[in-house]
Amino acid sequence: MREIISKVKDSHATQGKASDSPAPSIESTIFELQASTKLLSEVLNDFTAALDTIDNLPEEQEAQTEQYIDTSVDLIDEAQRLAMELEKA
Repeated sequence: MREIISKVKDSHATQGKASDSPAPSIESTIFELQASTKLLSEVLNDFTAALDTIDNLPEEQEAQTEQYIDTSVDLIDEAQRLAMELEKA
């Protein structure tokens, strides 16, 4: 997801500059962001559901899973904000 967000930002930041390859359309970029966000959300839901079935997760693993969840939520939020910004453009 982070790679997709970076690619979108780079692509649209250089849109006005000369390039060897054409920039993707805003509509296709928004679709890619929304599809990726949906997929990550579904995976995150499955991951948290699986975690709920585990009893006594070691403290180190619990901290690591919380970090993964927080990072995933942040990426989802960033992708959604970027999609909304592109829709306004």
